[in-house]
Amino acid sequence: MLECLVIGDSIAVGISHFCKECVTYARTGWTSSQWNKQYLQAFNAQLPVKSLIISLGKR
Repeated sequence: MLECLVIGDSIAVGISHFCKECVTYARTGWTSSQWNKQYLQAFNAQLPVKSLIISLGKR
């Protein structure tokens, strides 16, 4: 089990700079659908996780 996972957009990228212990799947400017296409399978492979931080926009 992972202790911490950060997923999402530019806010998630920023959070990852302060949470070095977290695994991060994030990219600046990404929408929810873009994230799903790129990272969803890798994210599912990381589950379960103790703490999850999500920051994704709609567009």
